[in-house]
Amino acid sequence: MRPENPSLASQAKRLTRTYLVSLGLVALLGMAYFGLVRQQHEIQRHDTATINLSGRQRMLSQRITKCVLAITSPARPESHAAYAAEAEVALREWSDAHRRLLDYDVTRSSALMLGLFDKIEPHRK
Repeated sequence: MRPENPSLASQAKRLTRTYLVSLGLVALLGMAYFGLVRQQHEIQRHDTATINLSGRQRMLSQRITKCVLAITSPARPESHAAYAAEAEVALREWSDAHRRLLDYDVTRSSALMLGLFDKIEPHRK
């Protein structure tokens, strides 16, 4: 069905063009937003893995301390061998976590995480 009025046809074309441009702009903005969210998600995922590794290292250091205290305690000497074995395993895991933290790729971190690493950098060397 064609409109009889030429100005009505030009208004319809202009409206269609404006609609398509708007739709394209919304699509472009949506893709840009997705890209930004994806990038931020990758940074947070990397930071989360580091925080989990640090928490694991803390737990292992507490386990090592518990085992050493149990070994040096005169009570229940029959359990000293089990505590020594547990301490060895925990120390190996702690050393592995420590090495991974020292090899940490700071270029993939958030600004907050970079600030925290900057604070401890003088103590690492």
